[in-house]
Amino acid sequence: MGLFRRNPVRVQPFFGYRSRDRLIVTGRTLRSRAPEFDTAGRWRTIRVMMSQFFAKPVAGVGVTLCLTREDGQDFDYAVASDAKGYFQFEIDLEGDWPYPESTAWEVVRLGWKTREGHQSVIGHVLVPGADAQIGVISDIDDTIMETGITGGLHNVVRNLKRIFAQMPQERLLVEGADVFYGAIGGGRLFLEEHHVGCHGGRLVSRHDE
Repeated sequence: MGLFRRNPVRVQPFFGYRSRDRLIVTGRTLRSRAPEFDTAGRWRTIRVMMSQFFAKPVAGVGVTLCLTREDGQDFDYAVASDAKGYFQFEIDLEGDWPYPESTAWEVVRLGWKTREGHQSVIGHVLVPGADAQIGVISDIDDTIMETGITGGLHNVVRNLKRIFAQMPQERLLVEGADVFYGAIGGGRLFLEEHHVGCHGGRLVSRHDE
């Protein structure tokens, strides 16, 4: 055992999406500890945010994506992260994958192996509802949420506190963005989640009531 322990390899999934016949999930493999976004205290906040900015990407990590259809049939897919640690699943879904009644999040499970054994994490996949009439694809940084990181080095220096000492939930919305996007979406919020979990080595799906 070395004098210093390296941070473990972890998978950071990004939000995915699917249609009736295709699913897209991306993410990144990093050498860092999982962020503790619910931590308290300014110094701990700075440590968490710095760890995200300077996390080291890891190439060649095998990542599996597990899906279970409502009829109980399991599907496994595998990819490897690239030189910058990024990976992407572009899956042509087999069989019938209908839309839910209303727009919802589906939760999938991603797995990978480390020296400590098999690891897993959940990822969220947005699925339009059968009643959806419009979809919006949008940037987030400085379109919906103010980051202070655009506009060159001067703005970065001026906004160091916001960048390094604020948790994501403390960030400010661009003025009027919530009203604008709410109007585009018809003013409705969707809270239903379709969960996919791991049980006895298999994935099972359920609907929260």
